[in-house]
Amino acid sequence: MTRPRIGTFLLVVLLAAPVAAASQEQQGQVIKPAVPPGYAYQQPFAYPSEGQDEAQVAKDTAECHAWAGEHMGFDPRSPYESVAAVAEQLDAAPEQGPVDGSGVRGAARGAAAGALIGWATGDAGKGAAIGAATGGVLGRVGSRRSRRAQQEQQAQAEADFETKQYEAFMFLVGKYDEAFTLCMGARDYAVNG
Repeated sequence: MTRPRIGTFLLVVLLAAPVAAASQEQQGQVIKPAVPPGYAYQQPFAYPSEGQDEAQVAKDTAECHAWAGEHMGFDPRSPYESVAAVAEQLDAAPEQGPVDGSGVRGAARGAAAGALIGWATGDAGKGAAIGAATGGVLGRVGSRRSRRAQQEQQAQAEADFETKQYEAFMFLVGKYDEAFTLCMGARDYAVNG
Protein backbone atom coordinates (compact mmCIF):
# COMPACT_ATOMS: atom_id res chain seq x y z
CA MET A 1 0.00 0.00 0.00
CA THR A 2 1.40 3.38 -1.01
CA ARG A 3 0.99 6.36 1.14
CA PRO A 4 -0.57 9.44 -0.45
CA ARG A 5 1.70 12.40 -0.74
CA ILE A 6 1.53 15.26 1.75
CA GLY A 7 0.36 17.46 -1.16
CA THR A 8 -3.02 15.70 -1.13
CA PHE A 9 -3.52 16.63 2.51
CA LEU A 10 -2.54 20.25 1.90
CA LEU A 11 -4.86 20.49 -1.10
CA VAL A 12 -7.82 19.34 1.00
CA VAL A 13 -6.98 21.80 3.78
CA LEU A 14 -6.42 24.68 1.35
CA LEU A 15 -9.72 24.02 -0.40
CA ALA A 16 -11.66 23.70 2.87
CA ALA A 17 -10.27 26.85 4.49
CA PRO A 18 -11.85 29.41 2.09
CA VAL A 19 -15.24 27.69 2.45
CA ALA A 20 -15.05 27.96 6.23
CA ALA A 21 -13.91 31.59 6.09
CA ALA A 22 -16.64 32.57 3.63
CA SER A 23 -19.29 30.93 5.77
CA GLN A 24 -18.27 33.04 8.76
CA GLU A 25 -18.87 36.32 6.94
CA GLN A 26 -22.30 37.76 7.56
CA GLN A 27 -23.86 40.15 5.10
CA GLY A 28 -25.31 43.44 6.38
CA GLN A 29 -29.03 43.52 6.80
CA VAL A 30 -30.95 45.99 4.64
CA ILE A 31 -32.95 48.40 6.78
CA LYS A 32 -36.10 49.59 5.10
CA PRO A 33 -37.48 52.91 6.32
CA ALA A 34 -40.64 52.92 8.43
CA VAL A 35 -42.95 55.83 9.19
CA PRO A 36 -42.70 56.75 12.89
CA PRO A 37 -46.00 56.72 14.83
CA GLY A 38 -47.69 60.10 14.81
CA TYR A 39 -45.49 61.41 11.99
CA ALA A 40 -46.59 64.66 10.32
CA TYR A 41 -44.41 66.32 7.69
CA GLN A 42 -43.16 69.78 8.63
CA GLN A 43 -42.32 71.56 5.39
CA PRO A 44 -39.43 74.02 5.49
CA PHE A 45 -40.69 77.59 5.51
CA ALA A 46 -39.92 79.58 2.36
CA TYR A 47 -39.93 83.37 2.55
CA PRO A 48 -40.47 85.20 -0.77
CA SER A 49 -37.40 87.45 -0.65
CA GLU A 50 -38.10 89.02 -4.06
CA GLY A 51 -41.71 89.97 -3.27
CA GLN A 52 -43.36 87.03 -5.05
CA ASP A 53 -47.16 87.03 -4.70
CA GLU A 54 -49.18 84.19 -3.12
CA ALA A 55 -49.97 82.58 -6.48
CA GLN A 56 -46.27 82.52 -7.43
CA VAL A 57 -45.29 81.15 -4.00
CA ALA A 58 -47.89 78.36 -4.32
CA LYS A 59 -46.72 77.55 -7.87
CA ASP A 60 -43.01 77.54 -6.92
CA THR A 61 -43.68 75.47 -3.79
CA ALA A 62 -45.63 72.85 -5.75
CA GLU A 63 -42.98 72.68 -8.48
CA CYS A 64 -40.15 72.36 -5.96
CA HIS A 65 -41.99 69.61 -4.08
CA ALA A 66 -42.47 67.76 -7.36
CA TRP A 67 -38.80 68.26 -8.31
CA ALA A 68 -37.53 67.09 -4.90
CA GLY A 69 -39.80 64.03 -5.02
CA GLU A 70 -38.64 63.10 -8.53
CA HIS A 71 -34.98 63.44 -7.68
CA MET A 72 -35.19 61.69 -4.30
CA GLY A 73 -37.71 58.99 -5.22
CA PHE A 74 -39.39 59.86 -1.95
CA ASP A 75 -42.02 62.38 -0.79
CA PRO A 76 -42.58 62.80 2.95
CA ARG A 77 -45.95 64.45 2.32
CA SER A 78 -47.25 60.97 1.41
CA PRO A 79 -45.01 58.91 3.71
CA TYR A 80 -46.68 55.50 3.50
CA GLU A 81 -46.68 55.44 -0.30
CA SER A 82 -43.09 56.70 -0.38
CA VAL A 83 -41.89 54.09 2.12
CA ALA A 84 -43.64 51.37 0.11
CA ALA A 85 -41.88 52.57 -3.08
CA VAL A 86 -38.47 52.61 -1.37
CA ALA A 87 -39.10 49.14 0.10
CA GLU A 88 -40.07 47.88 -3.36
CA GLN A 89 -36.78 49.18 -4.80
CA LEU A 90 -34.85 47.49 -1.98
CA ASP A 91 -36.74 44.23 -2.53
CA ALA A 92 -35.82 44.32 -6.22
CA ALA A 93 -32.13 44.40 -5.30
CA PRO A 94 -30.39 41.03 -4.96
CA GLU A 95 -30.87 39.66 -1.44
CA GLN A 96 -27.83 38.94 0.67
CA GLY A 97 -28.78 37.52 4.02
CA PRO A 98 -26.78 36.30 6.96
CA VAL A 99 -25.06 32.95 6.73
CA ASP A 100 -24.95 30.51 9.67
CA GLY A 101 -22.15 28.29 8.42
CA SER A 102 -21.70 26.13 11.53
CA GLY A 103 -22.16 22.93 9.54
CA VAL A 104 -19.75 24.13 6.85
CA ARG A 105 -17.13 25.09 9.43
CA GLY A 106 -17.55 21.73 11.13
CA ALA A 107 -17.29 19.94 7.79
CA ALA A 108 -14.13 21.85 6.91
CA ARG A 109 -12.52 20.99 10.24
CA GLY A 110 -13.64 17.39 9.94
CA ALA A 111 -12.34 17.13 6.38
CA ALA A 112 -8.96 18.45 7.47
CA ALA A 113 -8.77 16.07 10.42
CA GLY A 114 -10.05 13.17 8.33
CA ALA A 115 -7.54 13.88 5.59
CA LEU A 116 -4.74 13.88 8.14
CA ILE A 117 -5.91 10.56 9.58
CA GLY A 118 -6.50 9.17 6.11
CA TRP A 119 -3.05 10.30 5.03
CA ALA A 120 -1.52 8.46 7.95
CA THR A 121 -3.49 5.30 7.14
CA GLY A 122 -3.02 5.50 3.39
CA ASP A 123 -6.31 6.95 2.03
CA ALA A 124 -6.53 10.72 2.53
CA GLY A 125 -9.57 11.12 0.26
CA LYS A 126 -11.68 8.58 2.15
CA GLY A 127 -10.55 9.99 5.49
CA ALA A 128 -11.47 13.52 4.36
CA ALA A 129 -14.94 12.39 3.26
CA ILE A 130 -15.64 10.63 6.57
CA GLY A 131 -14.21 13.56 8.53
CA ALA A 132 -16.32 16.07 6.61
CA ALA A 133 -19.53 14.15 7.26
CA THR A 134 -18.75 13.71 10.94
CA GLY A 135 -17.58 17.29 11.35
CA GLY A 136 -20.70 18.65 9.67
CA VAL A 137 -22.96 16.77 12.08
CA LEU A 138 -20.89 17.75 15.12
CA GLY A 139 -20.76 21.37 13.95
CA ARG A 140 -24.57 21.47 13.84
CA VAL A 141 -24.85 19.93 17.33
CA GLY A 142 -22.42 22.51 18.71
CA SER A 143 -24.39 25.31 17.08
CA ARG A 144 -27.53 24.37 19.06
CA ARG A 145 -25.71 25.26 22.26
CA SER A 146 -24.91 28.71 21.02
CA ARG A 147 -28.42 29.20 19.63
CA ARG A 148 -29.69 30.40 23.01
CA ALA A 149 -27.06 33.14 23.09
CA GLN A 150 -27.90 34.00 19.50
CA GLN A 151 -31.59 34.29 20.40
CA GLU A 152 -30.74 36.78 23.14
CA GLN A 153 -28.67 38.79 20.68
CA GLN A 154 -31.52 38.57 18.17
CA ALA A 155 -33.97 40.02 20.69
CA GLN A 156 -31.65 42.96 21.31
CA ALA A 157 -31.13 43.49 17.59
CA GLU A 158 -34.88 43.50 16.97
CA ALA A 159 -35.35 46.06 19.72
CA ASP A 160 -32.90 48.36 17.94
CA PHE A 161 -34.15 47.55 14.44
CA GLU A 162 -37.35 49.61 14.65
CA THR A 163 -35.36 52.64 15.79
CA LYS A 164 -33.04 52.21 12.81
CA GLN A 165 -36.04 52.05 10.47
CA TYR A 166 -37.30 55.37 11.83
CA GLU A 167 -33.82 56.87 11.52
CA ALA A 168 -33.68 55.71 7.89
CA PHE A 169 -37.04 57.38 7.27
CA MET A 170 -35.92 60.65 8.87
CA PHE A 171 -32.70 60.53 6.81
CA LEU A 172 -34.82 60.39 3.63
CA VAL A 173 -36.95 63.28 4.91
CA GLY A 174 -33.79 65.31 5.50
CA LYS A 175 -32.50 64.61 1.98
CA TYR A 176 -35.89 65.53 0.52
CA ASP A 177 -35.87 68.79 2.48
CA GLU A 178 -32.37 69.56 1.16
CA ALA A 179 -33.57 69.09 -2.42
CA PHE A 180 -36.69 71.21 -1.77
CA THR A 181 -34.58 73.95 -0.15
CA LEU A 182 -32.14 73.94 -3.07
CA CYS A 183 -34.98 74.35 -5.55
CA MET A 184 -36.67 77.15 -3.61
CA GLY A 185 -33.35 78.91 -3.04
CA ALA A 186 -32.71 78.89 -6.79
CA ARG A 187 -36.06 80.71 -7.19
CA ASP A 188 -35.05 83.51 -4.82
CA TYR A 189 -36.68 82.32 -1.60
CA ALA A 190 -35.07 82.41 1.82
CA VAL A 191 -35.71 78.95 3.26
CA ASN A 192 -35.30 77.73 6.82
CA GLY A 193 -34.11 74.15 6.90
